[in-house]
Amino acid sequence: MIDTAAVNAQIDLQAIAESAGATFKKNRCACPVHGGSNPTSFEIFDSGRAWKCHSRVECNRYGHDGIALLRALNNWTFQEAVAQFEKPIDPKEAAERAARTAERITRELQEKIEQAQRALEELQKAGKWLQYHNNLNDYSRAMWRFQGIPDEWQDFWKLGYSSACPTYRQSPSMTIPIYAINEDEPINIRHRLINPPTPYDKYRPETAGLASMPFYADMTLPLSVADRVIVVEGEKKAAVLYLTLDRALWQVIGIPGKQSWGSIAPLLEGRKDTVIVFDPDAKLEAVQMARSIGGARVVDLPEKLDDMIVNYQLDNKWAESILNNARKI
Repeated sequence: MIDTAAVNAQIDLQAIAESAGATFKKNRCACPVHGGSNPTSFEIFDSGRAWKCHSRVECNRYGHDGIALLRALNNWTFQEAVAQFEKPIDPKEAAERAARTAERITRELQEKIEQAQRALEELQKAGKWLQYHNNLNDYSRAMWRFQGIPDEWQDFWKLGYSSACPTYRQSPSMTIPIYAINEDEPINIRHRLINPPTPYDKYRPETAGLASMPFYADMTLPLSVADRVIVVEGEKKAAVLYLTLDRALWQVIGIPGKQSWGSIAPLLEGRKDTVIVFDPDAKLEAVQMARSIGGARVVDLPEKLDDMIVNYQLDNKWAESILNNARKI
């Protein structure tokens, strides 16, 4: 039986791609599989263990590991690809390859950290969240009220409005600053596009280089002090649920999307007071997160949480009821 993990561990994805003519800028390049010209269509991720062509699905037909890349580049069978590594490995060569890979991963990680630091410094120096907040007028405040957030809370969270999202200028946006606990300046700004390109592409960052972070509805309440933690999908939902519940020691967290639960789950490990309320199309992700936490509960709703609260004028009794009756995973 072939140990595919051992074979893949020997494959340097970037070296393989470069040998096929790729020129990388950080972890991106034009796809060497189909010979495209888009300099960012081919990506190496997961600390150098996986790759993907974002331009053509057929490039990924064998998968995303090293064996798959060899097959895609050379039109090899699985057996032909793994046969390249059945000969004895030179220990010196293997050690040098591992050292080169570790050095590249360390360098790329340091570059990402430095890029994020520069982006955060620029964000806070410019005070863009305050500029967006000051852009609020009767019309844009009414949009926030229509979403279930009254004026006084728009001011508290410094919600705002931009006539053109800086990373998608084709649309105006409603802006949401993201704060760390007990911090006065945000660590990111999320733009909720008013005219998104697709219904599933509604959110954009203020700037590239800053990772999407969870939104804490109560910016002064550490998780260690909270009596209950509710995790929802999206900042706006977190704000609406927090206002509906009106419970002083209940923390509501909005994560950027259903796939990003892994960023918050480790902070909640073992907390049986955690309740997860995701959108109807994210039941699998909600269960996965609950299992990762251990003892967490899940609420299944027929519609999006904030839409139900606003459209049906639901109150705190309803909100507490669905949380108290959440199913344990």
